[in-house]
Amino acid sequence: MIYGDPTVYDIDALDREPSILEEPSSSAPPAEVLERVEELWRDELERRAGRLFDGKIFSLTRREGIRLSGHFVSYRWWIAQYRQPELFAELGVQPLAVSGLLRVREGLVFGRRAEHTTEHPGLWELVPSGGIDETARRPGGKIAAQAQLLAELEEELCAPAESIRSVRPLALVGDRKTGVCDIAFEVALDLPFAALAASFAGHGSDEYSELRLVSSDELGTFVEQHSPGVVPSSIAILGIAGFSIECSAGGGGPQH
Repeated sequence: MIYGDPTVYDIDALDREPSILEEPSSSAPPAEVLERVEELWRDELERRAGRLFDGKIFSLTRREGIRLSGHFVSYRWWIAQYRQPELFAELGVQPLAVSGLLRVREGLVFGRRAEHTTEHPGLWELVPSGGIDETARRPGGKIAAQAQLLAELEEELCAPAESIRSVRPLALVGDRKTGVCDIAFEVALDLPFAALAASFAGHGSDEYSELRLVSSDELGTFVEQHSPGVVPSSIAILGIAGFSIECSAGGGGPQH
C-alpha cells in the first residue's frame, strides 16, 4: 500500500470474509518519536476538550490476497500520524477498519459524522463504520471483522440484532493517502427507516449527528448535492456494490 496519493483507492471485490491474524509487533519507535506522539496527543485532547479514548486499534502490516496480518497499536499513534503524516516512517500505522453499506426496507442509510470526530467531521458516509479494536480478538490470534461491524451497528445505531437479515463481504478498500484499509460489508435489515431512526435517536452513539435515508433512485442526486461532503471511501464502496456514481467528492482519512 502506498502512503501518498490522496485520490486513489486500491479496491478488491470480496466473495468471502478476509482471514485476519494478529502477529507480534516489531520493535518500538525511537524515544523522540514517542515523545512527539505524546505532544500531539495532548494537543488533540485539548482541542477536542478531552473527547478522546486511547484504546487499541488493529494496524495492517502484511497483505497476501485476502490473508491479512498485523498487530494492535495505541490509538494515539494513529492520531499523531494523522496530524503529521511524516511520522508514518517510524510509526507505520495502517488502520484496518470496517464499513457497512446498510440497507433498510426503503433504501440505503447514510450518517453525517459529528463535528467532534477526528476524521471527516461533518461529512456524510455509509454506516456503520469503525476501526477494528481488541473486542474483535478470537482464539488463536484470529480477528473477526464481521463481528466488529455488527458491534459498530449496535453501538452507533442501536439496530436490533433480530432485524439483521443478511451480511455479506463486499470489498477491501485501501486508501493510499492515509494507509487505512476498510473491509466493506453489505448489511440488510428487515426494518423500516423510521424504526432505525427512532432507535438511533434514543440510544445511538454521538458518532453521527443525523441519519438520512436515500433510495436507489435518489442516490446520484444525493451524492452530487453533497459533494464534496461525502466520505470518499463511501463512494468507492458504492461503486463496488454496483451503483454508478459520478461526483467530485474529496476528503481523506480511519473512522472514529
